[in-house]
Amino acid sequence: MHARALQCLAAWPRLSTMRQDAGTNDSRFWRRVSPDTSRALTARFLFVLGALFALSAGAQAQYAAATGAPAGTTSGARGKCWLSDVSGGLQWPAAPTARLVLSELARPGTELSLPFAHGPSFRDERAAYAYAPKFTPNTPVFSKHGLPILRDGKFRISYLGQDGVWRAKSLLDGFDQALHRKRLIPAALSAADLDTSFDDLNYFSTNQLVLDDRCGVYTILHEGRDSRIGKAFLMYSPDGGYMWEAFALPLANPVGTNAVLETPTAGRLLAHPPVITVAPLYHADCSDASKCEAPVQLIDVKRIGASLAIGPLRTVAGRSLAVSLHSGGGNMMVRDGAKIYIAYAGSRFPQSASPTTLDSVVKRGTPFYATVYHTDTGQLDPPTYLGRTGAGYVRRNPGDSRSPFVHNGELDDHNQPVMVLDRKGYVHLMLGAHNDTMRYLRSESPHPDSLSRWAIDEAVGDTTTDDQTCAATNCHAFSYPALEVDGDDVVHVVARMPDQYARYNLVYLQRTSAGWTRFDQPPIAHLPANPTAWFQRLIIPDHELYGVFYHRMSLRPDGTLWVNYSYNFDQFTPEEWREFRARYNIPDVAPYSNCTNVCGYLVNGALPRVSPGLLAYDSRNLWRFATTLDFFTECVGRSHCGPQ
Repeated sequence: MHARALQCLAAWPRLSTMRQDAGTNDSRFWRRVSPDTSRALTARFLFVLGALFALSAGAQAQYAAATGAPAGTTSGARGKCWLSDVSGGLQWPAAPTARLVLSELARPGTELSLPFAHGPSFRDERAAYAYAPKFTPNTPVFSKHGLPILRDGKFRISYLGQDGVWRAKSLLDGFDQALHRKRLIPAALSAADLDTSFDDLNYFSTNQLVLDDRCGVYTILHEGRDSRIGKAFLMYSPDGGYMWEAFALPLANPVGTNAVLETPTAGRLLAHPPVITVAPLYHADCSDASKCEAPVQLIDVKRIGASLAIGPLRTVAGRSLAVSLHSGGGNMMVRDGAKIYIAYAGSRFPQSASPTTLDSVVKRGTPFYATVYHTDTGQLDPPTYLGRTGAGYVRRNPGDSRSPFVHNGELDDHNQPVMVLDRKGYVHLMLGAHNDTMRYLRSESPHPDSLSRWAIDEAVGDTTTDDQTCAATNCHAFSYPALEVDGDDVVHVVARMPDQYARYNLVYLQRTSAGWTRFDQPPIAHLPANPTAWFQRLIIPDHELYGVFYHRMSLRPDGTLWVNYSYNFDQFTPEEWREFRARYNIPDVAPYSNCTNVCGYLVNGALPRVSPGLLAYDSRNLWRFATTLDFFTECVGRSHCGPQ
């Protein structure tokens, strides 16, 4: 508007002294007017122009106040990007602009002696290492300029300034404005009323932020588990977080359904809007395939100018076990140009896969399938059967936490795939298991037209699908894998693994061009040495009853791996519960189910947890508890960093 007004002002000296003669039929005839008339018209024009400038400045001020935008920013201003503005428009610096001395860890940047074992009386990372990060240790994402961003609960994100200070930005007002602008929710409701789980930093994967390479930001408001109106919304900001637009997702049954955004992998931003995978939150009874199976669907999202077009709900498979896992996990669908690669856990074996199929009486494990959806033609390829992973383990004696695992032979919806498209265009798949051996696959060629041919297809672990017991000596059995592939084609996996003493370890696995790395595991208090282990133990809880790691993984473009985690207790003895409450100052609550020797508790609707952590792992094979200094590459291993 300013530029147009200045153009008019520049032309005014000529226009103010000329007018069309109404008394002639020749429209090209002009005559001069008096100087007094010209001055009067000029004064009036300047008054109107000044008013327009004042109104514009007021609108800018209101917009800046509502969004946190820098002064002078207007809604929809072309070229503006909040992610770029707060990083100074420069690539993320190697070192902070101010000297930092941070007390987030007893010895910042030092190598973590692995594994880290929680001590007796629930002695955790804070007690052992004085670990107190100045940020919420959630999964970090990185903007085009390398700006580190963390989702911080309460509809906030935190971002790290070049001065080493973490700052918060609320998303709630922007979400509310977007929802009310389109009248998608009643005026009396807020985004916070629709999605009380947005603040839970580890629960499922719906609420993560996804960034594209054009400054677009995406997230989903939860689709109805705690909603008053039972709807799901894709929230989109084309300018990095200044303004938001809301889109209702075409879900047939939002309550009990999960919609999950495709996330960037291999240390790259998305070059397109994320594909949305739609699947149930959970399945009821997998002992009967007909009760367990449900469709897996997708929503194709396209960029239209500064807005989006939300495609229809398309069914990929009518019979699947697809769910969103609380831990590990990642993409079941990845876009590559006009192709969307898809992998999913099935509920039935093909008749040709085995003489004992799920369509008959005997059941052996969970089958996996892959297909490709071609967005340019709307064609969905026939599914390719990939194989199976374990039939699921249960305790031989369910009441004894030290009882060995045995196969129960059922379908298991904990077995889910995770997919990565690497920087060269190869498709990588990890077929997840539930306390069993996983399978790893890599496509035969980059950017494949179909997923029917694989150059690598290998077991990851020492058990086999048909083992009837999981012996202590060979129980390298995994659950909930998270998968990444870096620029050097190194495959990184973080998963959960029970040891023979029933402690659920958080472990790391790695594959190079030479194959899967074997780690020399030193002996620890309750475990013998193992010089050829599949895994490297990261965290071991001092807890022999059931508990679960909630963990995620992300990769920075420079190859640094980030693993955020928390250990969540599902069972306590009465003595443990009293000790846990005393250590973490938790009020007593009633067990959520009937119990005798072992009880489960919920605190504020969630499993009790120890302090969450964030691990960083770099090209020097150095694991450490991440601090603010680790986000600056020149600061790793230094207790202070910045200008001297």
